[in-house]
Amino acid sequence: MHSTMSSARDLARVDNDVSTVLAFLESVVSDPARLDTHIDLIEQLGPYWYLCRRLAAGIRLLRIASETCSRGGCSARTSAMVTACLSAASAFSQQTAEAHRHLTALSPDDLDAAIVVDDQDPDVGCRRFAFLALASWTGDDHALAGIFAQRAWDALVTGSREAAIVTATKALCELTAGNVAEGTHHAHTALALGAELGDPLAIHLAAVMLGIRALLNGDTRMGLRWNDQAFHAYLDAGGVQICDTVEQRGNHLAAAGEVNRAGRAFAVARTYALDAGMEWPRHPFTHDAIRRCRDDENTAFDQGWRAGTADARDALVMGDHERFAGM
Repeated sequence: MHSTMSSARDLARVDNDVSTVLAFLESVVSDPARLDTHIDLIEQLGPYWYLCRRLAAGIRLLRIASETCSRGGCSARTSAMVTACLSAASAFSQQTAEAHRHLTALSPDDLDAAIVVDDQDPDVGCRRFAFLALASWTGDDHALAGIFAQRAWDALVTGSREAAIVTATKALCELTAGNVAEGTHHAHTALALGAELGDPLAIHLAAVMLGIRALLNGDTRMGLRWNDQAFHAYLDAGGVQICDTVEQRGNHLAAAGEVNRAGRAFAVARTYALDAGMEWPRHPFTHDAIRRCRDDENTAFDQGWRAGTADARDALVMGDHERFAGM
């Protein structure tokens, strides 16, 4: 997560030359020797595929890499890393069946044995487990997410630059496991660490966790405040795939009885997700929230939905993702 591809500037640099990057990777993923040589770069690109709305391209390349590994000629480390990368990309795309198959193909001990032993930087293995925890959490395999999050936590060393992202990941998994008090404590710790370390993605994740807690508690005012912070931190991290954060806002607005605004938010989230080839909805609360809105004020919801769809299509053309802040 907090890798050479983690800053907004680096993400933008890759995306500005994406055709060259993709052409280079095309030449790598079908060649076992080149795949062995460049596997660490491929892993570092993991957050890029989601944050910059390139998941479809990433999954396609990683599937080719997986086929290359299956034919032999690649090291065990490369094969394990390709499996981990493909599992994460599939999970973030909500292709849960494929994600689960790859996520469970290697145990944390298998990953340690195949990969971590050759890591030059001790933070790399810690970051990898945090990334896999987030992928498992997104792919609704919460038990596995907790296992990966604990592995990242155990690998964390004092003063690590990964402390904020690992702590935020642990907070999300604790909330899902029902450990609300511990999760809340770790979320607030992650917010402080994220500010100290300059890690906006960790701030985003912590705010998402606190927003979910507020939603479960029926506190829509605080939920919207946490959603605002999550949205701005996500943009600061260089993220442009705003579907998850805006969908969460739709759930807060629906719970608050803001039916028209909820319709607009849900439509924006759906348009962004489908435009990137992702499944939608992505949150477990959304189906019920939409049904309640339609039952209560179907006309107002439809008006918001049409407006949000038009706004999102325009924003995607213009690259103006910031317009949805505070919507």
